[in-house]
Amino acid sequence: SDDRDLATRIRVDEEVLGSIEVSGDRDFFTVNIGEAGLFAFEVRAVGNAAVQIFNGRGDPLADSLRSFWVPGEPDELGFYLNWIALQANPQTRYVVQVCSAFPAIGEYTLKVYFTVDDHSDSRDLATPIHVDEEVQGRIELISDMDWFTVVLEEGFWTIELSSIGLGSLELYNDSGRIAGISDSSPTILGFQVAPGDAGNYDVRVTGKTRTGTRMVDEPLQSYTLVVSPGKGPESPDDHGYSIENATEIQVFEEVSGSIEVTGDEDYFAVFLNRSWWKCTLYSPSDISMTLYHADGHIMRNAFPASRSFLEGN
Repeated sequence: SDDRDLATRIRVDEEVLGSIEVSGDRDFFTVNIGEAGLFAFEVRAVGNAAVQIFNGRGDPLADSLRSFWVPGEPDELGFYLNWIALQANPQTRYVVQVCSAFPAIGEYTLKVYFTVDDHSDSRDLATPIHVDEEVQGRIELISDMDWFTVVLEEGFWTIELSSIGLGSLELYNDSGRIAGISDSSPTILGFQVAPGDAGNYDVRVTGKTRTGTRMVDEPLQSYTLVVSPGKGPESPDDHGYSIENATEIQVFEEVSGSIEVTGDEDYFAVFLNRSWWKCTLYSPSDISMTLYHADGHIMRNAFPASRSFLEGN
């Protein structure tokens, strides 16, 4: 139906076929969630679909206005995928709208997923864990994330994620700034707590996989997370181990470095003006490179390779 009040009722795990054939057409669906948890709507289409979620009163809750292209297998066609997820309140009616990001998208399929979340998606409600404790978890749905908090003393630490799929680890200090990231396989993050920096650290676990040329969230199934004392390098670390103490370098300066132990990361700080720039990394083995803004948010990623580069304006 094009009318929110006459939205088609659907059930969790039900797959519904629809079609957006003309500009301005839109379809409304409604689903009732009986308990608190995580739910998501997935739309697969031959065109670029937009998805919006409303509560029963018609108030907008979330939207995802552009799909991304998923290449098909050798004998299958590709499709556009749009995915949007929310924490569900118990005994609540939700309405989802599917429309076109362009004049028309043709046929599409809509499916609703729901699960009870094992660890909170909110950093404020992170699960407390202890050093050397093996913690079990699941990334139940795309866009799910699990937060943990742990107290770390001065020294070198290793955070290891064991899972069937490819996972991603992010470590944040008590002020909320990112202190380390690992999305390689195996997923191991080494981190050194400097004198005066001991205290609470937060760990975020997500699922990652490659689709085409970009990283896309994907369910991890089950995983095990362990934070344990790490073995530091036999010689002092050659470059900064966090954004806060990054090694300062200059444009056109060639810098050598070494990843001394599994999980080691080297941080560099450089001033980039408003012109075009390019950063090239050479290594005998595959390593990754990430560009952060000074405030800690990720601006660009380069996938692990023996020769990788980042560029921009």
